[in-house]
Amino acid sequence: MDEKGTKDDWLADSMTLQQAADSITIAGQKITRMRLWYWCTSGINGVTLNYSRLGKTFIVRRADLNEFLESVAAAQSAGAEGRHAGRPTVLRKRVSPEKRKKQLDEARENLRRQGIG
Repeated sequence: MDEKGTKDDWLADSMTLQQAADSITIAGQKITRMRLWYWCTSGINGVTLNYSRLGKTFIVRRADLNEFLESVAAAQSAGAEGRHAGRPTVLRKRVSPEKRKKQLDEARENLRRQGIG
């Protein structure tokens, strides 16, 4: 198979995405199968989770899952900012309730004039 072990070792170490999701809790939250799929296809901070396909079933190895989580933790502690890395920070100014009400009233009046609302 490869330098990591035999085919039997690989299969014994493998689990479905659902089994892997059931085995992980991060900060008290269970991880979903779809979150694992996202990690496989898109990754976090440029790190993707290695997976294989066995028929219609997607499987991951426990060793790959551990390596992925360690790599993500290392990337985050190295200063990466997740999916917003490299993007400028946009500060939004808070709008007072009075100003927001005025904006909504103006928008409603505009819609009414156009015959929409």
